[in-house]
Amino acid sequence: MTSPCWHPEKFVQEIEHLSARGQGACRPPRRLWWKCVLLRWAALAVAFAYAMGGALVAFMLAGWSAAGWILWSGAEASHWTAALVPGVLALVATYYGWQAVRLLRHLVTPALEEHPVEERCRVLEPSDAPALYRLVNLLAQRIGRPCPDEIRLSPEPECFVVEQRRFGLYTRRRLVLVLGVPHLRVLRLGELQALVAHELAHLPHDTTTTVFLFRFSEALHRDLALPLWWKLRVLDPLWWCGQVALWLLRQCYGPLRHAQEFLADWTSASLVGAKVAAQTLLKEWCVSTQFQLLLTQETELPQSWTQWNRLLERFVRQWEEPGPGALEYLEHRLRQEEPRDLAEESHPPVSVRLEFLRRHPCQQPDPAVQLSLSLPAWGLLPVGEQNKLA
Repeated sequence: MTSPCWHPEKFVQEIEHLSARGQGACRPPRRLWWKCVLLRWAALAVAFAYAMGGALVAFMLAGWSAAGWILWSGAEASHWTAALVPGVLALVATYYGWQAVRLLRHLVTPALEEHPVEERCRVLEPSDAPALYRLVNLLAQRIGRPCPDEIRLSPEPECFVVEQRRFGLYTRRRLVLVLGVPHLRVLRLGELQALVAHELAHLPHDTTTTVFLFRFSEALHRDLALPLWWKLRVLDPLWWCGQVALWLLRQCYGPLRHAQEFLADWTSASLVGAKVAAQTLLKEWCVSTQFQLLLTQETELPQSWTQWNRLLERFVRQWEEPGPGALEYLEHRLRQEEPRDLAEESHPPVSVRLEFLRRHPCQQPDPAVQLSLSLPAWGLLPVGEQNKLA
């Protein structure tokens, strides 16, 4: 089975019968699940309160302006005074309308994304890699998650799921799984299963609600951090409401993301075994660190897939497979040197996640995962597709 000439489609059929674990193998801690639910509702309540508070302030200002216009008109005020009040009312309505349009644009469009997935990742069609699509769908079914509609390949060491939504007369929703080519080149097949299962586990928890909260907080942050001449906005009551809402959102969003990462780790460990999940977490850290180190040696960032492929070939040539002793030493160093308080980061520290996986009741991998640990994940792609990425 260690030969590179193995048949991926037949192997996927084989592990379908060997693997017995699924969604109900090891239930996550109820305390962690409830923490996610409470933090999500708390963050949504903050966003709703800010929106309602902004609307209330806007209506109060408009009401006061209208009342002043009526009183001044009735008191036979001068023509310029009677014209000034409607002008102020129009300016206030325009200002708050502009604020609402900016916030709404960030919420319903990917305007905050500096490098959209469509620009930097290439589509992998089901006909190009049927075994990979079949394996991903199998993992999604085992953990009770929806299957992604599309798989894209990224030249960087990253793996994540993204929900692409377009709002209009009807909402178009598309789930995309992004796989990093560096991971496919150096990870074993069992480790790739752990990585993909972790990302797919985010789908029921990490899509609409969390994307909404992320976009809301980022839009609010950018709006409050406008240039110096906007500092006169301290006279605006909505500016102060926004400062309070942003602080509260950060207090909820950081712990929520951490709790969701722990839940995804638990789901992945339930499927492939906690030891394989921990091993994959360490190797993923090694891949990202070594690739970023290689990237810093470049004079400029690669702009095309041809340039990325040259960099990927250098990475594969310099890659050294870490053995059990090296992984144990790396875990020890991370436990000693890695910062433990990363509340502002989207992911908990690796050492904390490893300690969490050590408490998982399903430590050993099942026969299907044990078998796939001897095979390269790169073999899931047909030779023709490999040549395009080599």
